[in-house]
This record gives sequence, structure tokens and C-alpha cells, in this order.
Amino acid sequence: MSCEFKTFYFASFDEFPNPPFELKDMGIEYRKTPDYYFDNNDRNMQGYLFQYTLKGYGMFETNHQVHRIEPGQAFFVKIPDDEKYYCPELTPEDGWQLLYIHFEGTSVAPYFDKIIQKTGKIMKLDPSSRVIQYLLKLQEDLKNGMKIQPFDGSEIVFHFLSLLCRTVAYSQDAYCTKTRLAIEYMESEYASLNGINSLADRLGISWSHFTREFTKETGINPIKYLTNIRLQNAMQLLINTDLSIHEIAIKCGFSCGNYFGKIFKKSRHVSPYQFRIEKRT
Repeated sequence: MSCEFKTFYFASFDEFPNPPFELKDMGIEYRKTPDYYFDNNDRNMQGYLFQYTLKGYGMFETNHQVHRIEPGQAFFVKIPDDEKYYCPELTPEDGWQLLYIHFEGTSVAPYFDKIIQKTGKIMKLDPSSRVIQYLLKLQEDLKNGMKIQPFDGSEIVFHFLSLLCRTVAYSQDAYCTKTRLAIEYMESEYASLNGINSLADRLGISWSHFTREFTKETGINPIKYLTNIRLQNAMQLLINTDLSIHEIAIKCGFSCGNYFGKIFKKSRHVSPYQFRIEKRT
């Protein structure tokens, strides 16, 4: 992977007093000397830093352990915190060629927590993954003169976090066989599945083990996952058909129209009837 080394800094447009997402700087850098050393407890900056190795490697310390961050690996940290990253004394021939993005924002924490809960602060990402390709394309566009307008920085950070969550926290490629099978059954048989117990029986595992492992891998318990699939299909029927609320409930796996209405209103904050009227006007 060959990239031009360049760093970009971004001024705040003060769209909001405390913006939910705020892009601070990003770039592709080449580092080779031991004076490239940062202690995240002693920095003249704050926010969140995602740093991905393109070539060579660098060192990253967290929880009193030292890790070598090699090509295809990244670390994701909040600053200030108890980590260090630096070039080793004996640097590799390629040095440390890295891609990074630094941002702040009042709405970042839930995304950061979800990602770290799933992967830890060190993660592996294929160079062809959508999240890395997005950052590389953004870097190329900036190099070619793209200007950051008001709200662009917020959109960039939000899109980056969404892609990263999708890639590392909700990627079905990383799920075990039983979790993938469970999702396939839910998506194809949501209307007839008789609860999560029957699904666990079909997979040959206990309900408690299935619930624990499914939630661990997807971040959502299986009952809620199945309910969301049913609600998504119900919304399509509400908008695109004239079926009654009760008929839609039965078609989507709910026991009756009244129960469907309670679940729908809890999720969407309007009744199925109100949702239909609003979306058709």
C-alpha cells in the first residue's frame, strides 16, 4: 500500500456549543525515530484517537502490557488515559507508516464503548475493509483540495464510527456458526418461530447458553433481535399494504394485534395506526 504522507487539521465552525462529533485532525504519517513517543496521560490534547498501521510497526502499551502494532492492526483510545505509543529503539526498515484520525464529541462515548467492549483497544482490520478504505479515500480527497464545510467534520466522524461499529461489533463474518444460523432462521422464519426456546432447541444448545453467546457476539439479546426483525417487516406491511393491524401482527409473528401494538408503540413511540397514517401522508 503506497500513500503520500500528509496531515490535515480542522478548525471548528462552532455549529453547536458542545458538538456531538467534531473532527480535529487526521493524516498519514511516517515515523522512524524514538523521539516519536506519546504518553496519553500527559498530552496537550483530548478526545479519541484511532491509529492504523499501513507498513512497518510501532509499539503500544496498555494495562502494563506492550504490544507491537503491525500492518493491518489499529489501536483506538480515549485521551487522556493510561496508554503509551511510540517507535521502538530498533526501528524496522519501513519505520512506522500509519493512518490516523483524531476527534472529539459529546456523542462519541457510546460508539467507543461498544467497539472497545467487542475488540479491546487493539483490533485487526483488513486494508480492503470499508472503514479503512473510507479513511484512505477521505485522505486522498483532502490531498486533492477537498474543503471541509460546516457540519462536514461531524458527518465524517459519525460515518467513520458507524462503519467501525458495523465492521468490528456487528460483523456477521466474525460470528460463530450457531449465531449465524440463528440469525438466518430469524430472518427467514420470523413469522412462525415459536420463541427463542424453540430456536435454541433446534441449534442443540440450552436457552441460557444460546442467549449468553448470542448477546456476547451481536451485542443484542436474541429476543430483541427477533422482535426487531418482526417490527421491520411489520413497518413495510403497514406502509405498503391495506392489511389490518391484526393481520399484520399475525403475519409478522406476534400473537395478536393488541400485543403487537404495545411492542410497536414502545419501539416507535407511536401506534401502528398512527405510523401508517404519518408515512402515507
